[in-house]
Amino acid sequence: MYGLLSTVAARIHIYFDKLTSNTILQQGSRPDSGIATNMGAVPIVLCAWLLYVTIRTILVYRTQVPGPWYSNVTSLVQKYYEFTRRRRLWIHHLHKVYGPVVRLNPNEVSFANLDGMKEIYQSGGSGYDKASFYDLFMQYNCRYVD
Repeated sequence: MYGLLSTVAARIHIYFDKLTSNTILQQGSRPDSGIATNMGAVPIVLCAWLLYVTIRTILVYRTQVPGPWYSNVTSLVQKYYEFTRRRRLWIHHLHKVYGPVVRLNPNEVSFANLDGMKEIYQSGGSGYDKASFYDLFMQYNCRYVD
């Protein structure tokens, strides 16, 4: 009985070896397989990303919001300070250097004055959309920032 099982197991093993080696040979002989073909996509993706960053930088630069030069291009510096739990210190430093309005990344601006806070958080119809989250801060049907 043991001899029969070992013979069957050996034949199955040989069958799978032939099957996988034929598959590898067939895939290797195809002209469109492998990493060399996919490497052609790398320059295209890289050029598209550089074009996106360039256009975004030009459009953000036109807004003339003060801040460090890298804030027009990337949010990686902000992510670094978030992960190291020093974001508030970094933003405070930027406000000391650049004033009450600072660009943190291409999509985020920080305000450190009372007029800006009232305009953003207390605006009851000035065009700033508010999520339902802000309703948690309402007192007597009015948002307060004091």
